[in-house]
Amino acid sequence: MTKLLLLLPLLLLCLVSFTTGEIKNLKISSDPRAMILFERFGFTHTGQAAISVSSVSVISTLATPDPSRLGFFLLSEESLIQVLLELQQNPNFCVLKSNFINNLFTFRDLSPPPNSSFNRSYPVTSPNEYSLFFANCAPESKVSMDVRTELYNLDNQVKDYLSAGLTQLPTLYFLFSFVYFGFLGLWLYVCFNNKKSVHRIHMLMAALVVMKALNLVFAAEDKHYVKVTGTAHG
Repeated sequence: MTKLLLLLPLLLLCLVSFTTGEIKNLKISSDPRAMILFERFGFTHTGQAAISVSSVSVISTLATPDPSRLGFFLLSEESLIQVLLELQQNPNFCVLKSNFINNLFTFRDLSPPPNSSFNRSYPVTSPNEYSLFFANCAPESKVSMDVRTELYNLDNQVKDYLSAGLTQLPTLYFLFSFVYFGFLGLWLYVCFNNKKSVHRIHMLMAALVVMKALNLVFAAEDKHYVKVTGTAHG
């Protein structure tokens, strides 16, 4: 039950929407957590999950950990409840043994020391929104490793790093910015033809429309950059 209580908040984060598919690099040092959530992403039928780990080390106060009890997996929102039920029924159950996850690889697949690395890309054949997890089912152990994740969909053999459902955001932002610029032109036309009735508040309203339009342009450019490169500005 204690294990379930520790994992429950993390698993429930799957219900929170944060679906940018940026390329991520993370250094993990002496981490004792049973599960580590990396990111969430909506895959299409052309989805790919590329994971690279290096400089892997596992320290345990008990016997040498079984490498098959440490690894990466994808979990869909629909399977979340089933996994929670498995953990509730058996607190010692290792999530990597579940039939409701998409098991990617375990530490058994690592190259021999001192490199202890692994690099592979996995096709996602069932379109859905998945969360990428690392699970450590070895008791009293701490993991250190360098992790690089790259989640994307292929659009005409071109990588699209925006989650399914968000891939059209750059276009939509640009279109709405044009709508605001259209409103701005109409507003300025009305003000020009009614000069005697124009006050400072009317100019302020025009400035607000300009700011909103520019904000949409910048948002469109930012999303397009992520879509193409997998990295955010800044």
